[in-house]
Amino acid sequence: MYEFLDRVDKLLTQKGVKRPWLAKQTSISLHTINGWFQNNRPPRVDNAQEIARALDVSLDFLVSGEDKFRKFDDPLIEEICEYFESLNKTERQRTYGALVNMRYTNLNPPKDSREGGNTAST
Repeated sequence: MYEFLDRVDKLLTQKGVKRPWLAKQTSISLHTINGWFQNNRPPRVDNAQEIARALDVSLDFLVSGEDKFRKFDDPLIEEICEYFESLNKTERQRTYGALVNMRYTNLNPPKDSREGGNTAST
């Protein structure tokens, strides 16, 4: 379970937060959270699920380091997903917004470009 706690610590660091933040995001006391780290003992499953929700990762990822439910054949998509997971919540929202905007723009190009790009008036 040592790896579980390492992953939790790494995710907290990536988010730029500490254990008190985790306690506030969950119904778990800071005393209990610190106890897991000091004694290197695993949390109960219900607590582990709350931690996963608060850190915005799957329980499977916290336990095994892998998200077995999300596997792609394309290594580029895997790399993009890993990068996305490393972002904080604000960065994820901005990146997602940019992707949605790109998709919308590609689906609905400006009218003049659909008509051959000729905008010169005669």
